[in-house]
Amino acid sequence: MSIAPPANPALLDISDVSKSFGSVEVLRSVSLQVTRGEVVTVIGPSGSGKTTLLRCVNFLESYDSGSIRIDGKEVGFRDTGTRQRRSERDLAKMRAETGMVFQSFNLFPHLTAAGNIMLGLRKVRGKSSTEARAIAEHWLGRVGLAHKADSLPAELSGGQQQRVGFVGEADPAEPVLG
Repeated sequence: MSIAPPANPALLDISDVSKSFGSVEVLRSVSLQVTRGEVVTVIGPSGSGKTTLLRCVNFLESYDSGSIRIDGKEVGFRDTGTRQRRSERDLAKMRAETGMVFQSFNLFPHLTAAGNIMLGLRKVRGKSSTEARAIAEHWLGRVGLAHKADSLPAELSGGQQQRVGFVGEADPAEPVLG
């Protein structure tokens, strides 16, 4: 007898995650499930662990206990049950498939809005300059910034910089050409 998988399995499954810095417990048994297509906001007062949780999701910070799975794959540790850390190469592959927008947008000041978006597409995703430019223009248009494609970060408002940072993390798989 086979058991059917859940109809809508969690894309992100955080289960009983805890994290301490010395004697300061920042995360205590945090659990959260996010399904594909669902939009979730993590809110709370300063110092409540929001950034630490997100850093754990991308394994920029190791968590002490619990598990974090993205699309069924354990983040940061091998699926051996021994909490053996993944290699830096494995971590880089996993990070390339997820995105995180930091509070400080850290756009490269010498690159235009399109250039900032294109950089990751070219260096991480291996896209050609032409394809990367088309994707950047598409996403800038989707967030109302098509007219700012050739603007430097200093020429953008904080909100515009945030949108550039956000679309730089967008999924380039969406059809753009044709």
